[in-house]
Amino acid sequence: MQKRVSVAIKMGEENNSVQNVKNTKFQLSTLEIKKFGGDVKDWLIFWCQFKKIDEDPEMDDADKFQYLLQATTPKTRAWDVVEIFPAIGRNYSKAIECLNARFGREELLMELYV
Repeated sequence: MQKRVSVAIKMGEENNSVQNVKNTKFQLSTLEIKKFGGDVKDWLIFWCQFKKIDEDPEMDDADKFQYLLQATTPKTRAWDVVEIFPAIGRNYSKAIECLNARFGREELLMELYV
């Protein structure tokens, strides 16, 4: 993925202005989402990455569900929670709610980190 950044700087008085435009190209590597297996200490790391998918308004819920399945480690507690639901769009939010209820509870995380 190439990203072009343009920066415009205006300097000068009313009629005499100088404009400097700088274009920068750089290559960003693809980020890989860390798989979640159900260990509570890994929840925040996982969720900070996965919530970008969760909050994407343009992505279909069925696609989000497929990403969620891929982001959980098979045969683990997290995978068991997600796998309960048939992988269709209307079940995506239910699966996320269950994961949050089981691994993302604030009191559980506070106990772990404090």
